[in-house]
Formats: sequence, C-alpha cells, structure tokens
Amino acid sequence: MELNSCWRGTKEAKINDYEDEVLRISELPESEFKSYNVPIYFTTHDYLDEPRKDDDDEMYIWTYEIGRPNECKPTIVMIHGYGGSGMIFYRAYTELAKRYHVIFMDLLGMGRSARPSFYARTAEESENFFVNSLEKWRQTMELEKMILIGHSFGGFVSGRYTAKYPQNVAKAVFLSSLGKLPRKHKSSKYITFLNLFSS
Repeated sequence: MELNSCWRGTKEAKINDYEDEVLRISELPESEFKSYNVPIYFTTHDYLDEPRKDDDDEMYIWTYEIGRPNECKPTIVMIHGYGGSGMIFYRAYTELAKRYHVIFMDLLGMGRSARPSFYARTAEESENFFVNSLEKWRQTMELEKMILIGHSFGGFVSGRYTAKYPQNVAKAVFLSSLGKLPRKHKSSKYITFLNLFSS
C-alpha cells in the first residue's frame, strides 16, 4: 500500500509554478522564502512491530523556511493537515515572518515529500510512522526545542509527538485539531495558546 494525494503524478515544473504563484499571493518577499528537501534515513524498523526485509530507507521531507534563525525571532515549526502541505499556510506567511523564524514541513507521504510504501496495520504503527519520521526530520534539521504548531491531522501528530518527545518541544499549539488529554496529563504543561497576530 502507498500513501497517495492529489500531488502524486504532478510534474516538478508544474509544482514549482504553483509554489511561485502561492508565494506571489502571500506577498512575502522572495528573498525571505526557501524550500528544499531534507533527507532522512527512515525504514519499517522505525514504525512496525515486525519490520520488513524489503525496506525503503532513503527518504526526504520537503521543507519550507521563512526568514533566518536569530535571537530576536524564535523558531516555530508548523504541520499541515492530512493530505495537505506547508503551502496551505500561505496567507499567514507575511504576518508570521514579522515575529518568527518559521519552518513548515510536508509530512512524509504528503505534499512534496517522499512517497514510501505504507505497511502500518495498527493505529500505533500508523502513529509511529508520522511521529518517528518527524523526529528523524528534527534530528537532521538540528532543532533543539521547537514551538510546534499543528493544524487538523497535523495537530494530532504534534500532540502524539509532544507526548513521546516532550524534551524537544518548548510549546505545542493545536489549530482545529481532534483529540483530548486527561485533565491531569503530565504533557498538559506544553499546551498553550499563542495569539500569533497580536501587536
């Protein structure tokens, strides 16, 4: 089984054209934006209880970056919903760039990221696929403490990631996300609300 989306089969040149058009609409200066793939080593050993022998390994996660890291602008990582891409946040690019160094990533199997075969058979293995590939990406990006923001399914992934790797998350923000934590869950201290657009 393979993960699919409307992106699959679209020619690279066409996707680049779409990206350029979205960037134009966002009114963000081109010099402030870059997109690139981040190679990760990710196999079925990273998410299956019984890994396969015919394994994928060299994967990549497509990444969009606005601005540069500095002491005045904290870094935030934003994760899109199911079947989407970091490009869906384009209307927020200009405002976010004023206060943050922002990184958007396309979840593995979605957007412009690699399309590995998907062998998960349980909910736990499915969670591991997304959570552990996010962790591999974080390691490659050399991010220490992330402000992690997830929309919809991306919020679910962010929540599961925060529960598993709380040491890597400074704050977690959920936008229109499905899920519920027990009232006294130890990870609740990582849940906060950020008014991103206040002056």
